[in-house]
Amino acid sequence: MSNIITERQLKIIVKEGVKEAFGAEFMKLLAKAVPLVSKQEQKEIERLYKKPAQDVVKTKILTA
Repeated sequence: MSNIITERQLKIIVKEGVKEAFGAEFMKLLAKAVPLVSKQEQKEIERLYKKPAQDVVKTKILTA
């Protein structure tokens, strides 16, 4: 069994790694751009506008 990879395989691996890294950094940047709300403010928002519909397709937890 050989551990030799082709140039194309290496490009694909690097491309996927860069894509993952940029995605993670973009999510961190996005999380910093979203304003924080207090628990009281969140309750007020939910009271005024109700809770979101349950048909959410994808949920991501953002951490700073």
